[in-house]
Amino acid sequence: MVHLKVKPVDWFQGQLSYTQTLFRPNYNWIVPFEYVDDALLPWKYEAGVPDLQCERWNNVDLMLAFHSNKLGLFSINGFYKTVTNKIWRRSWTRIASDDPVPYFPSDAEVDVTSWYNHEHETYVRGLEVEWQTNFWYLPKPFNYFTLTANYSYINNQAVYPDSRVSVVEVGVSSTGRPLYEKVRSDSTYTGPMLNQPSHLANISLGFNYKTFDIWVSYQYIGETQISDATQPEYDRYKTAFSRFGLQAKYELPIHGIQILFNVANINNLVEEQYYRGDSRPASLQAYGWTADFGVRYMF
Repeated sequence: MVHLKVKPVDWFQGQLSYTQTLFRPNYNWIVPFEYVDDALLPWKYEAGVPDLQCERWNNVDLMLAFHSNKLGLFSINGFYKTVTNKIWRRSWTRIASDDPVPYFPSDAEVDVTSWYNHEHETYVRGLEVEWQTNFWYLPKPFNYFTLTANYSYINNQAVYPDSRVSVVEVGVSSTGRPLYEKVRSDSTYTGPMLNQPSHLANISLGFNYKTFDIWVSYQYIGETQISDATQPEYDRYKTAFSRFGLQAKYELPIHGIQILFNVANINNLVEEQYYRGDSRPASLQAYGWTADFGVRYMF
């Protein structure tokens, strides 16, 4: 971990940092278990990998921050992250020409699932802009307002495994009949990292007057790919959505007693998922809106 901070003037500072972090495998991936299903076709085999290695992340961040009484704090942060030993969950079909799978005949076709470290580098890069300010210099009532706004753009790329079994003609028999054989082709393809939206935004507008505070918040999360499939048409996505909330606090003239009021998901957001090859919803999740009212005593 290395950090370099530069502050040439009072209203500006820059910071450059380099860090290395580890992502350790889930316990369920490394426990030495075996799952064997030879009751029904297709046969299945799954196993843990005790020697699975940790993912190694290298992170470079550059932050530029500007601040003054009227501006507040305005910052720009660029980041670039790479990962080696990326862990992937690979599913493939074992065919007769492959090494045997434990507990199955040597000529058996078995659907195998396990975890691997692959050698392909994955990266995440992006830009984050944030502004925090208090409008104290404006005429009343605008001088009671505060603002926090944050926007992030994220660009990333990952490598995914692809395994397909096909039947090909390999020759003809002595009687002239064509001979066929199953072959498997293993390859990789690139795509966005799962569960990583390209656009994120958060805005909070507050009004602070004496012992009364109220904030209206807005959150935006862009379209997100949540699963990948062998056929791109079956890649699953979560649509972009916006969500609003409200938080209020009033401190009574009695020492330590506050009244709290919160409302979440004011716009009654419904989260929607769909497949790339079909615009119709594959899943709808409606959580509704909630409101909380309470009294807090601080001592």
